[in-house]
Amino acid sequence: MVGDGWRARRRGGREVVAECSASLEGVRHGAAAAAVPSVPALPERAKVVALVAAVMLLCNADRVVMSVAVVPLAAQHGWSSSFVGIVQSSFLWGYVFSSMVGGALADRYGGKKVMAGAAALWSLATFLTPWAASQSATMLLAVRVLFGVAEGVAFPTMSTFLPKWFPTHERATAVGLSMGGFHLGNVKVTLLTAVL
Repeated sequence: MVGDGWRARRRGGREVVAECSASLEGVRHGAAAAAVPSVPALPERAKVVALVAAVMLLCNADRVVMSVAVVPLAAQHGWSSSFVGIVQSSFLWGYVFSSMVGGALADRYGGKKVMAGAAALWSLATFLTPWAASQSATMLLAVRVLFGVAEGVAFPTMSTFLPKWFPTHERATAVGLSMGGFHLGNVKVTLLTAVL
């Protein structure tokens, strides 16, 4: 499947990007298209990479929040430093499993659905973390594992989703912008979490 603005044709049973339909529209309509003033629209692929970067920002932001929030939670609940380490690592228990199946889920159900569902689930897990900590250690660890399961699909889904929207010569830029969002989440949340 080729993203918006690109036409594809089949050759030997596989899709081959043939031409950009946006450039064809300008050729077909010639002067008539130029005579109508219009606001330039943001290309669909730019919207896609912006949304993926935003989701990846949220992905890393939710990870970093717990690194800062665990300090007051530990003080409030009297956790030992070893239990704090268990709480922090419990995220990885679910993450390892789901990162192995994330790409298969995206291939089967579509990257948009898998990424949206995962973002909703990890945001819910982040929201429930203080409540789970006040209930019991088991509940907290269960929520952290759920959080890891949800976030584990982010990278495989991004890796299968972006190539469907971007031609080969634009993929590295799309991945770079998406990963820029991921790292920006680390910077923003580290600064904001202490204030909040």
